[in-house]
Amino acid sequence: VYITQNAGVGYLQVLAPILHLPLQGLLPLYRRLLEMNLQLTNAAFGVYLDVIYVFNERPLDGLDAVEANQIINTVAQYADDLDDKLLEEFGGRLYTRI
Repeated sequence: VYITQNAGVGYLQVLAPILHLPLQGLLPLYRRLLEMNLQLTNAAFGVYLDVIYVFNERPLDGLDAVEANQIINTVAQYADDLDDKLLEEFGGRLYTRI
């Protein structure tokens, strides 16, 4: 969970790394992630440094504690629900800090 700033606007950024990219079969995986993005509410998949993330970013303006908690829980729930499914379907390995 981060607070970031861009062009003078503050954002709540919630990131959950879930899977290291597999060595092959990336195109079908990327397609699946894009398809799943249309099904997620208040979250999306992204890839950074060969790691798949579930994330949400929202401006701080008007954000209250209840909504912030909901965003954190939503991202965490999606990460927990989808990491093993993606691993089984495409390989790779679950995220661990190296």
